[in-house]
Amino acid sequence: MRPYTYRALVEQPGLIPVQPQWMHNTVLHSGPQNTATTAEVDQFVAEVTRAAAGIEPFDLALARPDIGTVAIESKGYPGAQHRRLWEMTWRAQQAVVGDRWPLIPTQSYPHLSHAYELNRIL
Repeated sequence: MRPYTYRALVEQPGLIPVQPQWMHNTVLHSGPQNTATTAEVDQFVAEVTRAAAGIEPFDLALARPDIGTVAIESKGYPGAQHRRLWEMTWRAQQAVVGDRWPLIPTQSYPHLSHAYELNRIL
């Protein structure tokens, strides 16, 4: 996908476009940053780095953008490899903070967000 293919779509009133250099595939939302200590963040990064080292790179094809719950997003396919990455990240998070942070999303949901709805994130 070219970075600006959907510019007309994401630059509508009420949307905050994601700049191309910040586009990413969300794996897992961690808890609020201000509830983690520096040591916990460092441990989490180390856990994910160690576990991810054993995961082979994989392709994730993106569908055309669609309206999600808080963003314009493209779903990613196939999801099996992403699910393994999501599970690994969740296990690492639990090893560091236990059940202090909820599992978000509650299942693997590979996607790329193109723009966020202004009213949903503020």
